Amino acid sequence: MNLVYYSSMHVPYAVGIVIVGVNYAVTLLFGLNSGPAGISTGIVLGPILTMPWIGADSKAIRANIFLKYDEITTEKVKE
Repeated sequence: MNLVYYSSMHVPYAVGIVIVGVNYAVTLLFGLNSGPAGISTGIVLGPILTMPWIGADSKAIRANIFLKYDEITTEKVKE
């Protein structure tokens, strides 16, 4: 099984979980506690609104983990 293929699902999930955690912490830190419905709405809207950022950063994170820089190939591409 291809680890890179499965990482394309795991990395955005992990980034989304971080977004949810930060959103929840900020909600509690600033006293924006408007009950369970308000917190749930904020937690759901956070990842939805940041979806383009999550997708772009997840690709960059996955590339940095699994792809290696090859100077020889870079020089061939430039030519």
